[in-house]
Amino acid sequence: MRNPFAIFDHWPTFFALGLSTVVGVVTLEEKLGVELELARLRPDAKAPETAKPLPPEPAVPLGQNPGWDDRTPLEYMSLYFEIDDPYLVEKLSGFGTVYWVGRYSGTGALIAPDVILSTGHAFAKAGQWLTNSGHHTPTHNPSEGSIYLAACGRSYEFVHIELGSMSPRQNLGKDYAVARLAEPACAAAQPLRAEELSDRAIEEHDPNEEILISLGSYPFASLPRYANHPFFTQNPSQHRNHLFGTRCKMVGHRDTGDDAGLIMTDGCWGRPGSSGAPLILSRDGGESYRIIGVANSYSKSDSEFNNFTRVTGRFSSHLMRFVPDIFNPSAAGE
Repeated sequence: MRNPFAIFDHWPTFFALGLSTVVGVVTLEEKLGVELELARLRPDAKAPETAKPLPPEPAVPLGQNPGWDDRTPLEYMSLYFEIDDPYLVEKLSGFGTVYWVGRYSGTGALIAPDVILSTGHAFAKAGQWLTNSGHHTPTHNPSEGSIYLAACGRSYEFVHIELGSMSPRQNLGKDYAVARLAEPACAAAQPLRAEELSDRAIEEHDPNEEILISLGSYPFASLPRYANHPFFTQNPSQHRNHLFGTRCKMVGHRDTGDDAGLIMTDGCWGRPGSSGAPLILSRDGGESYRIIGVANSYSKSDSEFNNFTRVTGRFSSHLMRFVPDIFNPSAAGE
């Protein structure tokens, strides 16, 4: 009878065979690895089958007629306007929705931590305030007005308001308002400086070399076409205050008398609620921005802003009473 355990007498042979098999597999894997690496480095190499495609870029919300109305949320401005600046939102964080006596009125912008610039006609209808020409008794308290700053996530009440004119609709060159807040806004909302432009600078404005943007804050109810856009459905806090920008160009200026004037524009889209929106200009590719005007009127037929109250003359002097260094580089803490 054959010994069933005799097979174990040949264990050296089996061991050698197994070892050679393992070495062969390892060598093959190494060879395949080198070939795969060389293939990857070849100019015509294709991406591995397991590579995940990049997620698509977010859609940019446009108005009802793309190419005609280019308002877009602040978060999309760098992408849509091709401004290569990851800090654009922070630089333009100092503006928001102005409310007056419990109703939505317009837009305002910080020019100091506790001072905002807006439009005069938003307040003249509700009450009378201090003007360049004298004192008028208000019919409402300043505390019944406020500005909501999305960067801070809260509203700030007014304690003092001054207008450029008591009849701003008849004096568009003085259609502005300056209001002091009850407390400084949070550090996340950065004030914007101002700049006076010469007539020649306006006439020779080059949209290819300069960035001109109108900023507006709109109530959600007035923009139903954006209701289902991911930007708003994924950011519920934005439902209260929608910040939009539109890129445009200056086409001229007009003197209105009494040391005041207007900036004429083309493509500065707007709608009710845009009044008081700052018109800002950058000549250094977006490194810095300056307020050069305040929105006061637009054509109802095509929602295109026509006029901005120009920062000049008595307007400039009025601003310096609130912010002495508003035209100085140190005003924004740079």
